[in-house]
Amino acid sequence: MVPIILSGCSTNCRYTPEGLRKLSHSEIIQLFNAKKQVSIDLVIKNRCGEIASEAELAKLNNGLLAKDQYVNEQGEIVEFVLRERTIYDNLLDALEKQAFNELEPFEYIQIDCAQIEEELLKLHFSDQSKRLKSLKGQEGQTLSAGMDRAILLNLFQQCGFIDKSLSDKAKEAAFLVIQHSHTKTIAHYYPQFLELAQDGGLDWQYIALMEDRILVYSGYPQLYGTQLQSSEPPVNRSSLVPIIDSINVDKRRKKMGLGPLDDYLASF
Repeated sequence: MVPIILSGCSTNCRYTPEGLRKLSHSEIIQLFNAKKQVSIDLVIKNRCGEIASEAELAKLNNGLLAKDQYVNEQGEIVEFVLRERTIYDNLLDALEKQAFNELEPFEYIQIDCAQIEEELLKLHFSDQSKRLKSLKGQEGQTLSAGMDRAILLNLFQQCGFIDKSLSDKAKEAAFLVIQHSHTKTIAHYYPQFLELAQDGGLDWQYIALMEDRILVYSGYPQLYGTQLQSSEPPVNRSSLVPIIDSINVDKRRKKMGLGPLDDYLASF
């Protein structure tokens, strides 16, 4: 039997496909919900421009490598180029997995699209009242949360997604209801909240909170240290969910408009 030798390319290679455009982090995220299909002629190469070996493909499938995605002039994804993972690839993996899950159904509720601001302010009051009751240990919050979600998703469906013309409190209401929903709901609307933040219509701290929630709910360490977990009784003490690259967490928090992690933890 002749042994098969799989040779890897040099780590110094920096291959870039000619005539193709690399998708940005944000563009890839926007494509998930659209369930955009890749070309049937998709080519997967390593960073030296060679066709990826079986060993390299196995590393990609096992989460040991990541990929850059390239499109042609028609916007079709025609080439993947393998690369080393970064701390932000977990989020892409989590969003890609959630893209294949369907949103949970919700009750139809007629929305007056001329009263979007007022509807959102009512949701803000409802969400915060529910959180206060939860802190006091009162029951009956699940039904209320489900109704808030149904109202908001009907609003999105009938009136369109929120825009920056709304008040900060109204936009925060939409964020809160989605943030307190199931993972699939958060992941489904995250690209639209991200686009709103990029357009200057939403504080970046909300994006940090959403990203951490998606990561933690998907079994990954968080990026910004916004998520806590409660210990089992009788201790009942909150602790941080593990943070990836924790030594640089405050640098990432600052970019997202968040204060130092120690100051955040001191508030609990």
